[in-house]
Amino acid sequence: MSLLGLQKVIFSITQACNFNCRFCFPSHGFCGNLSREEKIQIITKLIASGLNEITFIGGEPTLCQELGQLIKYAKKQNVKTKIVTNGTGLTEAFLTEMAGYLDYITISVDSVNANILKTIGRQGRNLVVDENFYKDIVKNVHKFGYKLNINTVVTSENVNDDLTQFINYAAPRRWKLFQYVAVNGKSPEFSVNNLDFAAFCGFQKKKVSPVTQVFAASKKFIKGSCTMINHDGRFFDIADGSYNYSEPILEVGVESAFAQINVHESKVFHKMQQEK
Repeated sequence: MSLLGLQKVIFSITQACNFNCRFCFPSHGFCGNLSREEKIQIITKLIASGLNEITFIGGEPTLCQELGQLIKYAKKQNVKTKIVTNGTGLTEAFLTEMAGYLDYITISVDSVNANILKTIGRQGRNLVVDENFYKDIVKNVHKFGYKLNINTVVTSENVNDDLTQFINYAAPRRWKLFQYVAVNGKSPEFSVNNLDFAAFCGFQKKKVSPVTQVFAASKKFIKGSCTMINHDGRFFDIADGSYNYSEPILEVGVESAFAQINVHESKVFHKMQQEK
C-alpha cells in the first residue's frame, strides 16, 4: 500500500467554533475526546509514517487551547505547519508567539459582502464581519511575515460574487476555490452546479493578480483528495459523499487505520503538484 497520503495530513483538533456557517460540517461546540498528550502521540506516529506537513483545522482551531503547543511540537520535528482559520483568533499575541513555528495561515473568506456573510452564517457574537474585518486580519498576517493563503467555499449564495478586489488587496500566495459538497445531504440549498462553479472560477481567475495562484477544487476532485483526521483521532474521508471513519489511530496504529479509508493517491499527487 502506498503511503503517499500520509505525507500531508489535515487534523481537525476541535469542532468548537465561534461562527455558525450553515453549510459547515462540524457539530459546533464539541471539542472532542482527545487530550493534548494524545494529540501529540498521534502527530508523533504520523511523523514516523512519513508526515512532512500538517494542517490544523476545526471548527475554529484557535479556540483549541493547545493549538500553539501542537504547532511548536510539530515544527520542532521539522514538519511544515499550517492552520485554516476564520481569522478571529489571529491576535497580535498569537502571531507573535507562533513566529518561527507556524509556516502558513489560511483564512476562510467566502465573501466580503456583509449581507452574504450574514446569510451563510459567517458572523460572530458582537462581531461585525465585513470587508474591513478581513482587511485588518490580512494586514496583521503580512505585518508579522506569515505566508498567507485564502480558501473560499463556492455556494449558491456567493456564486455571483466578485472577490477579486479583496484578493488583490490581500495578495495571498494561493487562493483555493472549493465547490460546495453536501455531505450526507446537508444543506443541499447551497449546492452549485458544475457549469456555474466553472464560470465563477473562470471569472475570478481573469481578474486576479499573477502573484496569486488560483486553484479550483470541484466536488469531484475534493472527494478522496486529502488525508483527514477528526477530533477523536480517526482518519475519515468523504470519497463516496458520506463520512467514512477508521478505527482510532492510537488503538490500531497509523497504517492500519489509514488502510480503512478511501484516499485516491492520484488526486493526492495532483494536489501536491499544485501546491508546490
